[in-house]
Amino acid sequence: MLRRFSLGKALALALTTFLPAAACTDEPPTAAGGELFPGGRVPSTFEVVLPADSFAQRLGVFSGYTGPRDVSYLLVANRFDGTLDAHVLARLSEFPATVTYTRGGTTRTDSIAAFGSGNLFVRIDTLASTAAGPLELQVWEVGETYHPGSASWQFAVDTVGGRVPWREPGGTRGVLLSRLTLAANARQQGDSLLIPLDSVAVQRIARSGFPGLLITAAGAQGRLQTLGSVSLRTGAHPRGATPDTTIATTVEAATQVFVYNPDQPTGSEAYEAGGIRSARTLFRVNLPAAVPVCREGGCTRIPLRDVTLNEVSLLFRPSTVPGGFRPVGPVQLVVRRVAEPALGRRAPLGEAINDIAGVDTRGNAIFAGVRFAPGDTVFTIPITAFITRSVQSDSTGASLALLADPGLLLGDPAAIPFSAAWFQPAPRLRILFTLPERPVLP
Repeated sequence: MLRRFSLGKALALALTTFLPAAACTDEPPTAAGGELFPGGRVPSTFEVVLPADSFAQRLGVFSGYTGPRDVSYLLVANRFDGTLDAHVLARLSEFPATVTYTRGGTTRTDSIAAFGSGNLFVRIDTLASTAAGPLELQVWEVGETYHPGSASWQFAVDTVGGRVPWREPGGTRGVLLSRLTLAANARQQGDSLLIPLDSVAVQRIARSGFPGLLITAAGAQGRLQTLGSVSLRTGAHPRGATPDTTIATTVEAATQVFVYNPDQPTGSEAYEAGGIRSARTLFRVNLPAAVPVCREGGCTRIPLRDVTLNEVSLLFRPSTVPGGFRPVGPVQLVVRRVAEPALGRRAPLGEAINDIAGVDTRGNAIFAGVRFAPGDTVFTIPITAFITRSVQSDSTGASLALLADPGLLLGDPAAIPFSAAWFQPAPRLRILFTLPERPVLP
């Protein structure tokens, strides 16, 4: 029979000190039927849900491990959630001076007389892009010199050699080169986006010393996240060919980064994880030495090591993430062991303790309970194998970290999410266990 204990805060102290606690109710049997067990005796399955103050201690939240230069995507945002703005800064590689083509069966290499019209090409992450209404993308020439390796929303240059603030925060606008209006919801767009550029704009970008591109958004509140780099697709006109001869040419980005405002929020009482700054929450878990069992009108305590652990899970309730950093798409999360938690933000991370649900085609582990999605009311992380090993080794305490770990989960260190996941500072521990009954022989 499945017996469930719902232990509130009023019983937390009783459970921690292992006094008799909580009544239980019967639910439908988990076995096929009593006739399978001699004498009608069946294993009994119980569920205990421990409140945070009986097993968990929050040690602190730390962030600042990563930033926009550590990811492979770009972000453009306009007042997303009424708060977040983000702009893209990109410099393209040098345009080619010659082009090779075939005419009349002969391969020729010729200098380029001019470039025609073209398009800026980007691939869109539709799961991480959304807008409340029509969103206009604007492509500008950057209006002043900036340093790609240190530029931020406030500073065009931010190096040990000095700081130079932007004349216009987020990047000074120069000449407007193009604009493109997206449909009311960017999620409905295809995964490719072409921003048109006329031949005058392409020639301007191709000139020596061009300072770079600035991509901004206007109109409705929204955000647009790309997959990979920006590139320019245009046509080159060979000098010695007929005027209508055009050779397709692609120029890739040499440097690209996005700048945003405000910064990722911190300092709440929540359990914070992920985001562009890779926030992590350190916490301590102390397992109970025994669990309460109530049946046939009486209650007792059974040592945890004497029961069969069917499932042990951490349960987190989501909390609102301010500043436009709420999850738009799934955020991949994991729980790791932490060595020397007293080191705080420098505490080294150990093994992942999420249960392993299987392996992918490359033989990498697939971890259970890692996808937190918008709209989830409870986020569950199964840790049965880890708790079972801990109990068997008489280890009842462990320091852990809740974080986004894309290198472990996705095999791509650049897949750090921009959005963060926050949870209420009151996780619960769900323990589903079985007491096998000794059969009575006829």
